[in-house]
Amino acid sequence: MSDENPYGTAPSPEPEQPPQPSSATDTPQSPPLGPTGASPGAPPQGPQFASGAQPPVEVSDYLVWSIILTAGSFFCCVSLLALPFGIVGIVFSARANNKKTVGNYTDAISDSSLAKKMCIIGTIVFGVSVLATIALWTLAIVGSTLGGSN
Repeated sequence: MSDENPYGTAPSPEPEQPPQPSSATDTPQSPPLGPTGASPGAPPQGPQFASGAQPPVEVSDYLVWSIILTAGSFFCCVSLLALPFGIVGIVFSARANNKKTVGNYTDAISDSSLAKKMCIIGTIVFGVSVLATIALWTLAIVGSTLGGSN
């Protein structure tokens, strides 16, 4: 009676072994994947270039220039006309940076070029508006001193 289970139930069966391929037509299991989803010995994923080659060109995003232009236009109220150019420059600078990060260099160059154009136009508008304001204030001061002495 020592081999019997005192509760009257049958002993548990032994664990099953995993099935083995029975013929050459069965496919073996694939090797485990690494943390990136690729086989552990696979080459790294991402933009690939010829051995030792660099990306096609360095893409500048002009983000700093756009931010300085926008802040200068906002805080120097005489040049609010340049503010939209700075904002558009920031948007396209961010887009160029994102596309460069992904590896889409063609679109990154296009957005970077547009950001640069907006920064150039905004800087010209900013400069002209500041110079026009200085000229108008100079004329007002000179005109009041010359004409107001009666």
